[in-house]
Parts: sequence; structure tokens; C-alpha cells
Amino acid sequence: MEIKRVILMMALLGFSFGQLISLSGCGPIKVTGKVIDIETGKQTPLKGIEVKIIVEGEDTPIATTITNEIGEFTFQNLKLEEEKRYNLICEGPTFDKREIRINPTEQEPITIVVTLNYAIEGRITTFTTEPIPQATVFLLTEDKKEVARRSSDSNGKFSFSNFKYNKVNLRVECQNYIPCESEDVITLQRGAKMELENDIQLEKILTPTYEIGTITVNKIKVKVPPVIH
Repeated sequence: MEIKRVILMMALLGFSFGQLISLSGCGPIKVTGKVIDIETGKQTPLKGIEVKIIVEGEDTPIATTITNEIGEFTFQNLKLEEEKRYNLICEGPTFDKREIRINPTEQEPITIVVTLNYAIEGRITTFTTEPIPQATVFLLTEDKKEVARRSSDSNGKFSFSNFKYNKVNLRVECQNYIPCESEDVITLQRGAKMELENDIQLEKILTPTYEIGTITVNKIKVKVPPVIH
């Protein structure tokens, strides 16, 4: 009887010890999910979206992946520490950043829902293709209302992200250069960042004038890639 009691106590202790181990740390886990776009009630899976996992309070991701053809992502063999908190982050140039807390004890697929918008980027140069930094680029609606403005960087590049207008105009102003504006309305594709195929070239003012009156604005042809509907 005593032997049976000892064996029973050892079994109970062993079970409790095993439970303690499982609670004191997280073994390798798998995190899966899908990124979808919601438009007019439809759930469209998104391919090529970057998804990453970070420790809360830190910037460097511990793991990064890209969604596949059907919008799914998978992180294999993640070793997470119990005392830390982990977040799943999904962000892109045409939608707002989404951040979701990971619960290591729940490994159900995670659905990340985003709403896609529009984005555009380009480069400001002289007629000799030298970059023009600190040029002010205005993003305008189809009827010329200002949406946002940016300054070109040291390489002449500018970028507008995550705005809601699919037809826009661009206007560029810079000291000692004649302002210019896109001649035609630019049509954008939802969910894709459009890169202008040609530089926006500014004409330098050779002789400063001080007359008050109408400001000359050059009209420019902006070459854009075809929009896929």
C-alpha cells in the first residue's frame, strides 16, 4: 500500500512539475494569418504585404515575412519569452499601420483587415538631370485643391502615401526656379504606389524680376505607368 502511495505521489508531482515547465516559458510556436482589404463589403486577400513581429517597446523586428498569392503569412518556430510582449505589425504606403498583440497560448489564424488608398512618388531635377533638393511639391485634387505638401530630399525625391484620391495633380515650387504643374490629371491605381516614369524638371530663372502680376507656371507632361483595373 505504501509503495502504491509513493508512486501515486510521484506521478502527481511529475504532472505538476510538467505543468510548471509549460507555464514558465513558451516553446516554439507558429503564427499564421491573412491580410485582407475590405472594399464595398468584399474581403480581398492582399499579396506581397510585409508582416513583422516585434518586441513591444523595440523597433527592430525579430521576424519578417511577406504574404503569399492568397494573402496568407506564416511564422514558423517562433521562440517567445514569457516575460515579454510581442506585437504583429502590418504597414504599407497605401494603408494605415495595423498592430495586433500576439497571445502565445492562442494559435488561431490572425486576420488583419486594412483599407487600401493611393500613393505616388517621383523626382525633381534640372534639365540636366541634377537633383533639386528642398523643392516644395504640392499634391492637388483633380479640381486643384491642396491635399498635402512635401519637400524633395537630397536626391530630389518626394513621396505621398496613403491618401484617398485616385485622380490628382502635382505642382512644384522652388526658389530660383519657375513653378511647374502637371498638364494632365494623374490617374492612380488603388493599393499600388505609383512611381513617375520621368523626372519633373524645373527651369531655372536666369534673370530675377520684381514685377507684381501673374506668375508664370510651366506645364509639364508627367509619364505614368498604365493603370490596371
